[in-house]
Amino acid sequence: MAFWIQKRILQFLPFETPLLGIFGGQPYDGDASYNSIGAYWSDGFTGYGGVQFDIRDTSDNWHSANDLSWNNVPVGTWVHLAFVWDTKGIEGSTDRLRIYRDGQLVANNSDAFNGVFSNNNAVKILGHHAYSRFGKPTAYLDNIVIYDYAKTDFSDRFDENPIPTSPFCEGKVSAKVTTSGFLYSRKTKTYLSTVTVKNTGSEYVNGPVSVVFDKLPAGVSLLNPSGTSLGSPYAVIPSLSAAPDVFAPNQSVSFPVQLNATGPIKFTNTVCSGSLVP
Repeated sequence: MAFWIQKRILQFLPFETPLLGIFGGQPYDGDASYNSIGAYWSDGFTGYGGVQFDIRDTSDNWHSANDLSWNNVPVGTWVHLAFVWDTKGIEGSTDRLRIYRDGQLVANNSDAFNGVFSNNNAVKILGHHAYSRFGKPTAYLDNIVIYDYAKTDFSDRFDENPIPTSPFCEGKVSAKVTTSGFLYSRKTKTYLSTVTVKNTGSEYVNGPVSVVFDKLPAGVSLLNPSGTSLGSPYAVIPSLSAAPDVFAPNQSVSFPVQLNATGPIKFTNTVCSGSLVP
């Protein structure tokens, strides 16, 4: 979840200024008000200070990340905040929660937990304190965007309607991809190559694991791809094609690919676990 926010007061003081629920709940309105995922502006007495991002897990435990330098943000300045979560690890890391401010990572939490507590509570936006009022707005919000994946690149935050322009998937894997060979076959009039993928992260990744061939130039195509993601072809790694196949840290796997090319062969790769966006 991402949006632009402008502070209308410098900071909240315990017992002097009522707390602001940024999204997910209304402070001190009881359990029925709180969603399992939410954020609020903490005064340091309630919560740990700054902007606090909370997730409630299936065992009824709370996990938090705090942007503790939030109180230093000037009043009246629009800043971009993003709250990112992935119970399997964000982009193959051990981080489960992150806060980004103006595109920069400012807070994280790496607690391991299996899932998010399920409830049907409404997701409140800018929920005021349940029994105390400030008398004027303490923040403005604009351009709220909700993503269905753990987005970490917010270079498009200045776009009013950001549209993904590169492949994304259920879980991005931290990996190094090398391509070797590019042997030309006169019989098939194609290039044969070997792709080697190394898991550079610290997490064990469940199959299927795929390699996306992004930004292929005109005249270059991947033969017999497993599918396409936002117009870019991808190949499922044969040895990691489904669970219970596991891609271990520091493990390397190789597989052959075949390319049609009438010009220079250039591309970038994204390694994904799970399903890809069509």
